[in-house]
Amino acid sequence: ELRIVLLGKSDDKKTALGNIIVGKKEFSVQRFSGGKHCEAARGTWNKKPFTVVKTPDMFNLSEEIRKKVVKRCVDLCSPGPNVLLLLVKHSDFTEENRKTLKFILSLFGEDAFKHSMVIMTQNEDRQNQSVEKLLQDCEQKQHRINLDKKDPSGHEVQELMQKMQTIVSDHRGGYLRVTEEEDQTVLNLVLCGRRGAGKTSAVNAILGPKKLGGPKDSLECV
Repeated sequence: ELRIVLLGKSDDKKTALGNIIVGKKEFSVQRFSGGKHCEAARGTWNKKPFTVVKTPDMFNLSEEIRKKVVKRCVDLCSPGPNVLLLLVKHSDFTEENRKTLKFILSLFGEDAFKHSMVIMTQNEDRQNQSVEKLLQDCEQKQHRINLDKKDPSGHEVQELMQKMQTIVSDHRGGYLRVTEEEDQTVLNLVLCGRRGAGKTSAVNAILGPKKLGGPKDSLECV
């Protein structure tokens, strides 16, 4: 099953692309939600089911909120997405945008760029070094589609679907796995007792193979 995630700053563009892929108006523009919610819709292509998840604009969110959004996104297309579509407006995509997007993708796992394709939402011939760097990271996978038109050509949509299917085939149906980071709580212990009471033996038993030698001076802490 094809599981697609839409990433980008413009909610209007993501909404338009999501509805085009699904083939009907399943997504709505988030104007009053605070921009932290994901939406999912299902469709079929060549008689095969697929899922599309639209993410909010994560560029201005805190790292903690971004992680929660990504977790929710993955839950909506469980067990994980196999295609990430990166919507980019060529004329105003900055180096800061690229670095932020790179961090967001890192939350999807180390192979995120291998599953990513850049979606150019406007026809623009001028060079943009930040876009070029992004394309290099994505192994030049890209697709141009004019989302300003009410009804993009069927050819544009079919070509996009075929490109996404190629990504899935190239990775043998593999998908991105998001692992939650567990909080590492540091436990500090203080052993008190008289000399020769077995404190060193107790520490060695707790630390396992890491042996702790006894102090040379009885007043020394180790």
